[in-house]
Amino acid sequence: MRYCDNCGYKLRDDDVFCQQCGQKVEGMAGTGPDSQSAKHSHENKNKVPAILISAVLILCIGGLIAWYVLKPVDKSLTEQTAKKRAEETDHAEEGKGKSGDKEGSIAADTEVTIELSSEPSVLGPYHKVPVASSGASSVVKQEGHDNTAAKTLDGIEETSWQEGVPGPGIGEQIWYELEEKYEIRYLSLKLGNWRGSSYYAGNHRPRVLRITVGNETADVTFPDGMEEYWVTLSSPCDTDSITLEIRDVYEGNKWDDTCIAEVGIYGE
Repeated sequence: MRYCDNCGYKLRDDDVFCQQCGQKVEGMAGTGPDSQSAKHSHENKNKVPAILISAVLILCIGGLIAWYVLKPVDKSLTEQTAKKRAEETDHAEEGKGKSGDKEGSIAADTEVTIELSSEPSVLGPYHKVPVASSGASSVVKQEGHDNTAAKTLDGIEETSWQEGVPGPGIGEQIWYELEEKYEIRYLSLKLGNWRGSSYYAGNHRPRVLRITVGNETADVTFPDGMEEYWVTLSSPCDTDSITLEIRDVYEGNKWDDTCIAEVGIYGE
């Protein structure tokens, strides 16, 4: 049904002019099904560009995300980052050494080195010095056996110091007080329990010992073998005390104690 836009009079389908006011009605918008269809068609046409724009935007955003995720890694930048982190770690470790961490190195205020060495072919003026007393931070109690630090000085390989704390004894120490000050140059060590091969394998053996000779300190790493090892100071150290501290071990297959059979201290 159509109505006059001028006066609102109800029009017939074949009216060209409004019978009420005479207004020409040709091309006047109607409210019938045809006009509604045209209106919906116009609205749909207006929606098409918006849908296309949205689709393009979605495709663009998706493409950017895919490129970011799948883009090739710049290896040079990765290597530079790794190098930078390594340098930072090195600087941090240097800082630790300066603040007093002596692991794996000599104390920062000395030029003396303490290192694993071969047995000297000639001891020269150096000889085994007498020890006034010895002690240990712990000792395992074993009926019928003396496992104190003194057993590392008795010249009997079958006896040994055996620490007595739970676990492998990391941080446990033995120490020696000399009768007087000597210029210490060499130490000889038989590490582990030398009562027999089965005892040697059964107990823990020191892998790393923190050795302190007077004011000089260093961590020394030893092989795992039932043999005598020698430690040499790059220059003699004037002292009356020696300390050995367990820092790491070779684990035994039966018992939970770390042992040292013999220690020799050489000076003049």
